[in-house]
Amino acid sequence: MVSALPPFKPSTKDITIRLRSRFYKATGARPIFKDIFVQANNLSRNPRLDLIMAEHRLQPRIHDGVVTIIHRRKETRFHVFVKNHCRLRQNESIRRWKNSHWKGDVVVMKKGLSDELVNLGPRDGHLADYAAKKFIQRVQQRARFSVPKGLKFIKS
Repeated sequence: MVSALPPFKPSTKDITIRLRSRFYKATGARPIFKDIFVQANNLSRNPRLDLIMAEHRLQPRIHDGVVTIIHRRKETRFHVFVKNHCRLRQNESIRRWKNSHWKGDVVVMKKGLSDELVNLGPRDGHLADYAAKKFIQRVQQRARFSVPKGLKFIKS
């Protein structure tokens, strides 16, 4: 499993910060904004997704990919984190989208200019939803899948 995150090298000077993200809980009716603990040092930031994503015993691995959304001539990059297993619960917050289905939790975080994770702004919710929808439609959950690099979508 290849991660789109840079390798995280823990140090004794690590701090824990909270970053706002968009969380699509499998049992939730709608996506919500959720603060996620992130372990940070001067080299990189590592989200602690194991604390919020459910069903660790069934599927401990978390897959991820970067999606770029172009909206009003501005590029916004998001990091999408998913789990992949046939026995995970159907995601109710994604099921409401047309032609979209996924099993398991999904988390979307915003990427900053220097490729590190940053807070999701109050107006970024619709763009994060669009990024998650396009990612899920493009990747299509199955037994083995790979996340293509350089996913770019234009939102009109």
